[in-house]
Amino acid sequence: MSGWVNRKKQSNSGYPNQLELGFDISFNICPALKSAMRDALRASRFSREEICVRINELAERAGLRPTGGRSQRVTPAILSKWLAPESRDYEIPLRYLPLFCKAAESNQPLTVFSAAFFNIRIISEEDSKILEWAQAQLELDVAKRRTKKLFERINEGVS
Repeated sequence: MSGWVNRKKQSNSGYPNQLELGFDISFNICPALKSAMRDALRASRFSREEICVRINELAERAGLRPTGGRSQRVTPAILSKWLAPESRDYEIPLRYLPLFCKAAESNQPLTVFSAAFFNIRIISEEDSKILEWAQAQLELDVAKRRTKKLFERINEGVS
């Protein structure tokens, strides 16, 4: 999936750094989302029926209804419609995307969904911890450089 094309150019507003947003991205992420959901289902250790049961259990705990229609539960037929590439009239309700991801034990659909947004990346909890460590390391490096400069200034005054 392509992203925004950002071109810096003089705009009519007179602000030289204003971005012109190119619209080469398809905002219809449903085909890619359905594909990611199908991939998650194939990779899951759970069957289609088990995933429906898991979604329904999660929905019940969250107080959610699966569809806007008469159905009170996600069935394999509803899940099949959500996954079918040719089924444009049936898309997973947004409130059900996290439930599907949890039931299938995959963040791949959520990653595809997040690609439609600017400057967002889904990372694992482990990667988040590594990122937190790296940020702390950078802060430590800055503090060490500042400490060294202060020490050098102190030594200049002593000489």
